[in-house]
Amino acid sequence: MLFWLLAVRINRDLAPAGAPVVNLPLAFLSLNYAVLCYFTSGTDLQLVLLSASVFVAGVVGPTWRVAGFLLPFLPLVRPELAVALLGWLVWNRWKTGSFPWLALSLTLLVNSSWLLFRIFYYAELFPITFYLEKIVDVRQGLLYFHDTFAPYHLYELMALGGIVLALVARFGGVRSLSLGARVFVALVVVAQLLYTVKIGGDGRHFRYLAFPVTASLLALGGLAERWTERAGSRWVPVTAGLATAALSFAFVPRQLDRHPAFALDTRPRFVDKIADAAHHRTHRSMVSPLPWGSGAEIEIRTFLTEWRGSGGPDASLPVRPGGICYRHYVAFDTRVVHSYGLTDGVLARVDMPSDRPAHKEGLKPMARDIARVLRWWGRPPQPGMYAAAVSAGIAAPWMARNLETLQLLERKLYNRHDFVENLGLALRVRERIDPG
Repeated sequence: MLFWLLAVRINRDLAPAGAPVVNLPLAFLSLNYAVLCYFTSGTDLQLVLLSASVFVAGVVGPTWRVAGFLLPFLPLVRPELAVALLGWLVWNRWKTGSFPWLALSLTLLVNSSWLLFRIFYYAELFPITFYLEKIVDVRQGLLYFHDTFAPYHLYELMALGGIVLALVARFGGVRSLSLGARVFVALVVVAQLLYTVKIGGDGRHFRYLAFPVTASLLALGGLAERWTERAGSRWVPVTAGLATAALSFAFVPRQLDRHPAFALDTRPRFVDKIADAAHHRTHRSMVSPLPWGSGAEIEIRTFLTEWRGSGGPDASLPVRPGGICYRHYVAFDTRVVHSYGLTDGVLARVDMPSDRPAHKEGLKPMARDIARVLRWWGRPPQPGMYAAAVSAGIAAPWMARNLETLQLLERKLYNRHDFVENLGLALRVRERIDPG
């Protein structure tokens, strides 16, 4: 609802006063598959969409005070959105003539508090996925860019928007066009796109492009209204909006053989190493693809209550490797070593090429090695575990070769929550593991 309200506000601020409302950006986004899709392994999509709308609204209306309270939270949604936040601070200073000290203070308070907690609790400055995705894969990143822009015809939409913007500026005058705000949004969008291309995108369709695509479309708001005000018919904007929504609804990603709204048995496939969320929704190990039949299958409250009554997390846990997130959810009474390193501080630091974004098949045997050590250890992991496993001949050869690094990571992963000690550990961010 808040995203919808902000999209309406942005369009009104960018459109000429009194013009018939079309709001083509909102019509396109409201029924678009990528926007409506539920993303497993990335349920932050709704917050990213909201972040994009807050950012554009703050740029278009620099005097909008609510932006100063909402934008400081952007880096908590996605770390790379710090670029948008810092850009907005500079933009606001330039447009209003006074620096947004309140927004800066809230930015420092919110993000410093989270950083201090990370140091105290995790002995880390960055999340585990930072180490996993610390790569450069421009070719795959360009494929990821094309994977979103091609099926939704964003190439054509962006080109058309640019042409219309140029024509309005040329013949209608730049005044009241908010051209500077649109250009600034475009600069931030380009920065986000370059980062996504640099890291090779993501294993899920659209997810890492949700912010730049949404912000770009919202920044094109108001252009259609500059033409419809001359149309002389109230049916023109209505027809344009309905046609845009219908076209957007008809677009589906290349990973699907048909639209899931009309066929629940849609067969997803990988395209350019990229999967759609339907791959998880229809996976044989997952819950029912029918939304009204999934509740009972994922309900584990009764089992969780019984487990807590029998000792809970203090009890000795069985250990196994695994890479399917849903299985981890239902296996709450099991210590799972994530086979792709998404939640494992050791595997995330292994120098190994990706088979596809964030998925390194070569980590799976290493995950089994870690699970074997944990089972042999037989108690909660702690510093000294890997050295003991090496001495006992239980450890895999790669563990013996990287023992010094593993001992450092043990101090991080199983730390004593001593802030001073953890700060020293957190500043050591270059450790890597050679798989051999």
